[in-house]
Amino acid sequence: MERKKEWLTSGAFAALCGTTKETLRHYKDVGLLLPAHQGDNHYFYYDVEQFYDFFAISIFRQTGTPLEEIRRCLRGQDTAQTLELLRKQRGRLEAERQKLEHMDFVLSSALRNLEFGPVPDLVPQTA
Repeated sequence: MERKKEWLTSGAFAALCGTTKETLRHYKDVGLLLPAHQGDNHYFYYDVEQFYDFFAISIFRQTGTPLEEIRRCLRGQDTAQTLELLRKQRGRLEAERQKLEHMDFVLSSALRNLEFGPVPDLVPQTA
């Protein structure tokens, strides 16, 4: 049994997605996430199931994927290309995580030294 389509206004859809109407408008303008329906009043409406597309876009954006690459993945539905992009983005995230861990270590060490003074056992000795 097919469900009855319940269109969401762009404002309601933006609220559902935790974004703004401006972001949705931008995604529409660049052909990334097109509204599912345009009413007789010329307003754009979204299908609630488009939330999953928005969520995928959001994940790609949070990992720094350019909009053009996201559009290619979503439009082409090329699984191999999507997997490659996800692996590449995961590698970037891993590199960023390691960089942040290193920065945290350096800052933590500096704080410890400033708060408690250098720990004698950890000071390198020279001959």
